[in-house]
Amino acid sequence: MDLQTSASDGTPVLIREHKLIEPRTGVQRRARLQRDLLGDTSNVGLTMTSVAREKDLDSVTVGGDATVRRDQNRFFWNAHWVGTHAPIDGVLRDGLGGATNVGFNRKYFAFNTHYDYFSPSFRNSDLGFSLDARTRTTSTSTSNLMQPDPHGIVRTTFVNIYAGHDWTTDEGLNLSKWFGFFSNLQYKSFWRTYFSVQRNLSAFDDLDTRGGPPIVKPANTFFNTGVNSDSRKQYGFGMRVTGDRDDAGGSWIVFEPEGRFQVSSRLSGSLGMEYTSARDSAQWIKNIDTDGDGNDDHVYGRPAPAHRQHHRADDVLVHPRHDARGVPAAVCARSATTRTSGGSRARSRSSSRR
Repeated sequence: MDLQTSASDGTPVLIREHKLIEPRTGVQRRARLQRDLLGDTSNVGLTMTSVAREKDLDSVTVGGDATVRRDQNRFFWNAHWVGTHAPIDGVLRDGLGGATNVGFNRKYFAFNTHYDYFSPSFRNSDLGFSLDARTRTTSTSTSNLMQPDPHGIVRTTFVNIYAGHDWTTDEGLNLSKWFGFFSNLQYKSFWRTYFSVQRNLSAFDDLDTRGGPPIVKPANTFFNTGVNSDSRKQYGFGMRVTGDRDDAGGSWIVFEPEGRFQVSSRLSGSLGMEYTSARDSAQWIKNIDTDGDGNDDHVYGRPAPAHRQHHRADDVLVHPRHDARGVPAAVCARSATTRTSGGSRARSRSSSRR
């Protein structure tokens, strides 16, 4: 890299510096051992990798994994955990990351749970993993209730109850916490109805301020419901309604009717429409120093309708840096914007047979 400077007498001086941009990899080693157990239905394994770099610190990863299946695969458990000893910002640091899943399935019920953890010093680039830039911990659980046998007018019934929690590993910042319900019924006429509702509790968003501190996301409730006619018929119909409402006063709803047809064994198509009506919550606008204190403030608000452009000051709230963590997004706006949109779509499909 060449740098242009000047001597004390004004004479131009060219200084050439050498800087390591990407170290050359010297030696890569990988090892994997696996042992099958319990009649080859389960296994345990060990994994190790090492990377030696020219003019840079080396890295080592050591991990283990296991899978257990029992009761004709009705029960399963798996886990994969890895420890890393790798450079981060020029310093060798130790990290730990992994995930585990447990599940149990029967004719009328099932249960699944998941847990993963990645420490702040877990170095993933030497393993080929793809992770969020934020190290986080996630825990989810799901319970299913099924009735595959016909009863009355219902042919099959499926019900799903679930919950989860997601938080940052280093600070314990609550990123999301949710629980929900889903049901799917198929009738003896082969029509089908479904309904789901999910409640997302208030949490923090550490990305929304675009470089600023975390901001509170208001709690919201999401729903999705619909009906579909007999898919075996030459002509059919479906209708889906989905929507959301948050505690800050924002909401949206979408209506999606759709019809389908099959003219022949080689030609079929569908025609659908979509109508959306929404009332937006406060959104991030920009970061700017509004009070001249040398720190950026985080401006949130709603765009005003055309007939209210002169009242834009009522639609904006400035978030100072030191207040953003504790100020709910619910107070970021005091007016509303309603928007509607509509559209249609059509699809056709044809095929030829010899």
